[in-house]
Amino acid sequence: GDRMTCIVVLGIPRSGTSMIAGTLCHLGVYMGRRFTHPDEHNPRGYFENLDLVHLHDIMLNWEDSWDNAKNLHFTDWNSGQVKALLNTYQKSIEELEKVSLWGIKDPRLCYLWDFFYNQLTCGVKVINIRRNLRDSAYSIKRYRGQCYSAALETCIRHTEKMDRIIANYNGPLLHVFYDAVIEDPEEAIKRIAAFVGVVPNHYAVNFISANLRHNFEAD
Repeated sequence: GDRMTCIVVLGIPRSGTSMIAGTLCHLGVYMGRRFTHPDEHNPRGYFENLDLVHLHDIMLNWEDSWDNAKNLHFTDWNSGQVKALLNTYQKSIEELEKVSLWGIKDPRLCYLWDFFYNQLTCGVKVINIRRNLRDSAYSIKRYRGQCYSAALETCIRHTEKMDRIIANYNGPLLHVFYDAVIEDPEEAIKRIAAFVGVVPNHYAVNFISANLRHNFEAD
């Protein structure tokens, strides 16, 4: 049969990753069995696989701030705790790889890429979502109450990581621009569906249009 494929949504925080992940979900891509909860910043949801996000939290020694994102670094790769974590992560990926078409979204993949990518045995397609850095920074400022210059610094750092990943990635890649999706959701869905290899549908278009009506703040 067809080779299993993982669709990776790659983007910095507040750049439209949730919008793209939600679109994929409405196009029939399996994004996980449990998601992080919607909130006032993303009323339509984040579409982040809770199991993987939880493991990413632990790996990055997360302190609820994108600012603290750093390269994955375990001081003792041989410790029982680390081995157990890696084993759990591997098992989670193996479960997902039983599905023919699945996806993942977590802006912190910019910091976890090598580790995540090396776990995969299936085919990979990357959708790179981009938004004007100033807009993302203002969104972070509203979302986290961070000062604008610190928010912009976060965006720049994430973008540098993302650009390096893309420069070294040779597989199928689709660039999507936030403003273009907002301007013409139908055309954007057509492009995304063709790239993924599925048929576009009105649910996906309505998902984006509904987000616009709700003053959707992209993450």
